[in-house]
Amino acid sequence: MHFRARVLRVVGPGRLHEGELFDLPEGAVIGRDPGVEVRLDHPSVSRRHARITAAPRPSPEPPLRIENLSSSSGLFVDGARLGPGDACALAEGSRLQIGAVLLEVLGPAETEPFCSPIPLDDAPLDGAAAPVFVITRDGDACGVQFAGRYLDLQAAAARAFAALAASPSQVVHVWDIQEAVGTAGVVAPLVTAIRRAVKSLLDDGALDEALLRGLIAQSGSGDRLASLESLDRDALLRRLVLSRRGHGYVLCLPPDAVRIVDAG
Repeated sequence: MHFRARVLRVVGPGRLHEGELFDLPEGAVIGRDPGVEVRLDHPSVSRRHARITAAPRPSPEPPLRIENLSSSSGLFVDGARLGPGDACALAEGSRLQIGAVLLEVLGPAETEPFCSPIPLDDAPLDGAAAPVFVITRDGDACGVQFAGRYLDLQAAAARAFAALAASPSQVVHVWDIQEAVGTAGVVAPLVTAIRRAVKSLLDDGALDEALLRGLIAQSGSGDRLASLESLDRDALLRRLVLSRRGHGYVLCLPPDAVRIVDAG
């Protein structure tokens, strides 16, 4: 049992972005210091601002608590201020305000790792199979995960991923992606960010390249496994998020490989 925290809002300059996710394991310190377990790189956050502690056992409370370590910077849980040394329970859906950073606590059900087998042959995916990519949307916040691991995507790129995942294997026009992102800006850098995040999964060994080739082959894009095996990694990622110049982009995944969850 553990929680994650998702950044909902950041006020003022800093290196945090809406939609970023952090693990909240028992014993972790939250703060600005580079050496803490949960680093919130924002000037309003103390170097060691708060600590995650275990709830007393046996107890009807949730398994984790948060303790205020800061004597000067603010710490609020669901609008209630915690004084220095005070602690309270963390529950799914709780809102934490640490300095000028607003976080939402995500419960264990949203962070369980994906462990169901995925077929790799040319047969269609079983309709009952668990999805490969799961996108969670809650208002403007959006997170994308693979096998329980959240992709390193800023909020705009995550919303662009969600727009593509809503119509896998179909062309999604640029203006539809812009509407989903909430900006009239250029879409190409967001697509590049998506490809880069998936590449990180491949580079780290979290995503098997053979699995990715199999999913693209099952997407109806017309690519066969034999032709995909000859592509290098960058070319394979360009096939995953395919550019249709003058029209938009296609996420080359079968429908059962993606799932969008609207939390709000």
